[in-house]
Amino acid sequence: MPNAVIGCDLSRAVIDICELPSGWIGQIANTPDAIAAWLDTLDHDTRLVFEATSGCDGDLIAALAIRSHPFSCVNPRQAREFARATGTLAKTDRVDARVLAQMGTALDLPATIPLSPARSQLADFLRRRRQLVDMRKAEKLHRHSAGQLDADLETASESRSTAFPIHP
Repeated sequence: MPNAVIGCDLSRAVIDICELPSGWIGQIANTPDAIAAWLDTLDHDTRLVFEATSGCDGDLIAALAIRSHPFSCVNPRQAREFARATGTLAKTDRVDARVLAQMGTALDLPATIPLSPARSQLADFLRRRRQLVDMRKAEKLHRHSAGQLDADLETASESRSTAFPIHP
């Protein structure tokens, strides 16, 4: 079990931090330089716990992987359930950081093993491919619906022109 656990609540701009058992609360910018400077001050035995947040955790995970620093990336739903179980109903960034630190202290969370850079890039390509396939499928449906609408308008136009002939 690590000596200290730090809960991190990530957003695009900042990372809210709560360290247990000291109870220290702070905030750093969510930039590669700020993260690197902060991680350099931590003991290697300190465990970081944060929620899997798409897009906001990339810089932190990359910096942790470079340093081989232990961390646990937890499911946001499980973190919310833990907060509810401990009676914490408020939902602010600082409270979330504290709850994540408490979760890391109370539970024996498995260490997350980061993907290699090649696998991470492959995952990004696959995610983008899925997005493009979904967009293509949606466009086909739109085109089909528009084609059906065009046919309906043409039919309506023909029936109107036979009902109300236009004579020059």
